[in-house]
Amino acid sequence: MAAPFDGHAVVRGFEIIGVESDLMNVHSWLCHGYEADAGVHLNQWGLIGSHAQVSSVLAWMLELPAEEAPEPVYWTVAAIAEVGHALS
Repeated sequence: MAAPFDGHAVVRGFEIIGVESDLMNVHSWLCHGYEADAGVHLNQWGLIGSHAQVSSVLAWMLELPAEEAPEPVYWTVAAIAEVGHALS
């Protein structure tokens, strides 16, 4: 089995995604405009810069009252990496 990254992967940041049970739709926390209320500054790639910060934001988001809560799907954290030999 091949390794998921070739050793030259650079994690650019983290995203909070919501996955529907049929795996046909994926939601972004950004669609809800939560970044201002969560006090998050996105990095140059539009992502959250650290795993600690994204984990904190996810916990905050999941504690929102029902009227402010996102879709009732499985919300989790995804690391976004750039893979290749010519990375800066």
